[in-house]
Amino acid sequence: MTTPQSGADATYGRLGTELPEQAHSGFVEYSVCGLGGLVLTVLLSFLFYAQLLAVAESFELLSSTLVVFVILSVWVLLWVFFEAVWEWRAGRYSPGR
Repeated sequence: MTTPQSGADATYGRLGTELPEQAHSGFVEYSVCGLGGLVLTVLLSFLFYAQLLAVAESFELLSSTLVVFVILSVWVLLWVFFEAVWEWRAGRYSPGR
């Protein structure tokens, strides 16, 4: 069945139907991107740990919280970046989604 506006197959939005294999990333891609982000975060943490501590020192009691927050934020941002690049390279990314 085709909808007049989109021309797309209308069965993809119904319960019990699966999207085509190319429509979403798999568990392996998701895990590889997370692991890649983690490895790069650990590497960046080792390289810039002294500078991060120098900045966090001014927050006194919250300095350790700031260090953890920054490291986790970097990991999540790298993970999302790697996911977006993977989807773009696979041809599954469209800005309108």
